[in-house]
Amino acid sequence: MSTETLTLNIPTSLAQELNRASQAFLINILERGLHDFKIERALEQYSRGGISLAGAARQANLPQSVVGSTCLHKRYGTAV
Repeated sequence: MSTETLTLNIPTSLAQELNRASQAFLINILERGLHDFKIERALEQYSRGGISLAGAARQANLPQSVVGSTCLHKRYGTAV
């Protein structure tokens, strides 16, 4: 896997906490956060009618059944 260096300006308190974490842990946090963000963005666009269920599934990199189930759960608050 190739790598790149990023420079970010973040609040001091967050920087202090992140300085204590390992690189592998930070990469895991970023990967999970990006994955969750993509799912939330896809669900928002789908719920507004901006994209189809298939489009939301592609954006979220999930099967359509999972996206549909997640939408129902968010709407009705129950597991499907």
